[in-house]
Amino acid sequence: MVSPIDYSALTFLVVDDESVIVDLVHGLLQSLGAKKVHKAVSAMTGLNMLMDSNEKIDCIVSDHNMQPLTGLEFLKKIRVGRNPAMNRNVRFVMLTAHGDVEVVKSALALDVDSYVIKPVTRGNLDKAIIRAVTRKRILSAGSAYDAIPLP
Repeated sequence: MVSPIDYSALTFLVVDDESVIVDLVHGLLQSLGAKKVHKAVSAMTGLNMLMDSNEKIDCIVSDHNMQPLTGLEFLKKIRVGRNPAMNRNVRFVMLTAHGDVEVVKSALALDVDSYVIKPVTRGNLDKAIIRAVTRKRILSAGSAYDAIPLP
């Protein structure tokens, strides 16, 4: 089956505080055809990469359960858009071990593009990224995201 998206044309950022998960997702993305995959072992590192990178990130695949900054907090910082160097409209796929209702509600309010429930497989990652990249949405004002409470 031919994918409806060209993975080789996209630049990814994988963020998880477990390096084994970062490496797994990196490998899965490469097996799907991705050529440019950046890795970060914390949301803070991911934010710094988004601010400092000369390369536009098209899609972030991030864990939710991280410290000191969770995946929701990471997503919120991006969507609020206080830093003009960061693309507020970047596609965002959330990885999570549990589909906690409050986390899901907050993620949807922050315009998460897709979800992957762990364990991550090539198939469920592919479906989530296709959904994220092809999803039509218009972002709200940054202040609207700033007002969203996080669990």
